Amino acid sequence: MLADRNVLPNAVALHSTALNTARFIGPALGGLMIAWFNEAAGFMLHPILLMATLYQLLRIETVPRDVQKPEGSFVSCAGAGAMVAAMSLAARRGSDYLSRIVLAGNLSAVMGLATFSTTNWMPLAILGMFFVGCGACLGRPGLDGLAHAGLSERDSSRPY
Repeated sequence: MLADRNVLPNAVALHSTALNTARFIGPALGGLMIAWFNEAAGFMLHPILLMATLYQLLRIETVPRDVQKPEGSFVSCAGAGAMVAAMSLAARRGSDYLSRIVLAGNLSAVMGLATFSTTNWMPLAILGMFFVGCGACLGRPGLDGLAHAGLSERDSSRPY
């Protein structure tokens, strides 16, 4: 928790401003770095900027509080779901029923998140996060596959 809850709206506004500024300026700076140097320079700059972000996060004053930690890691459950979904997509041949898979993935993510956010029972929360990860991994890559399935051979190799 923040030490002073009165600054929370300012912190949220500052975060939103920084995020949207990065979305606007980042691609232009990346293009300039590639033009002036090469792709490797961009990959070298990325961890440096991440370290600056971590440094700023460490400077935030927090108030310690007693929190009962869950027995399982919810991120691991989402990762397991994403892994299962990725393997199932990789094992597929062709693009048959891909639109149904994308829809099922999105519904899985929504239902998993609704289950996770409304339950107090740990096994159900873990299952909910598994479906969030599974749905997230089926949704976006499946949508990309669906988009590429409708393109010609020449167009499918071009970036967006």
